[in-house]
Amino acid sequence: MSYQRDQPRSSHVLIATLLLFVVADSARADHPRTTDEELHFSDPIFSESPSPDTKIRIDYSLRKETKEERALLHRARIEAEYSPIRWLSFEFDLPYTVADRDEEPNRHNVDDLEAAIKLASFLLEERGILFGGGLEFELPTGNSDNEIGTDRLVEIEPFVDVGVKYGSLEVIGFVAFGLPVNSNAEDSDWELSWNASLLYPLIPRVEAILEFDGERVWGGEEDGETVAHVSPGLKVMPFEDHALAIGSGISLPITNDEEFDLRWTFSVFYHL
Repeated sequence: MSYQRDQPRSSHVLIATLLLFVVADSARADHPRTTDEELHFSDPIFSESPSPDTKIRIDYSLRKETKEERALLHRARIEAEYSPIRWLSFEFDLPYTVADRDEEPNRHNVDDLEAAIKLASFLLEERGILFGGGLEFELPTGNSDNEIGTDRLVEIEPFVDVGVKYGSLEVIGFVAFGLPVNSNAEDSDWELSWNASLLYPLIPRVEAILEFDGERVWGGEEDGETVAHVSPGLKVMPFEDHALAIGSGISLPITNDEEFDLRWTFSVFYHL
């Protein structure tokens, strides 16, 4: 299979999807809702909200690798998301990683840059349901020699998502399929990843979060590996307008195959 020949097809799918959401948004224009009634989902810690937003997010995560690798990975990330219209947003993630490995000097480098287009449909808004999807690109701004990202591979990741509100409970789900577009036989692996989260406000400014995520790999050195994690977390909004939020969570493996022993993340969200 030639991935290069598939890229124009991906562009056609994206254009068709954009047109679909334009038509859907126009169709519901005859039944406008007030801002207070608009369906919106809060951000989990280890995943994303399906709602297009305009926000800045800063993360710091500490990841303890498996015993065989004996390493600590420190990762800082800044995310900027811009939503010019309600059903569309553009997102850019720039991470920086420091690898502290036993018996080796610390290595640090910019990790792979991620850029994404996120779409959402509000056709079922009155029922508390949002569904959408988009396309993410992972660009080779890392350093393969330092084992931090890659300086060669480009990956395209189409995804679909859904959000459902049951009273105060928010349920979110994502499924994504990662496709390397310029790989060779040794590192040609396809990845199916998923994430599900439950969020519930304990009190008006404190939210409890429980997330599950996993990944299945086909091809390459990790062919057949399946990993899954459970991640409890907590998020606090210091001010009444909820524009600023501070959250933290711990992620633990629940499968025999493991990417890491433990991952801790601290996040700051600011909605503009």
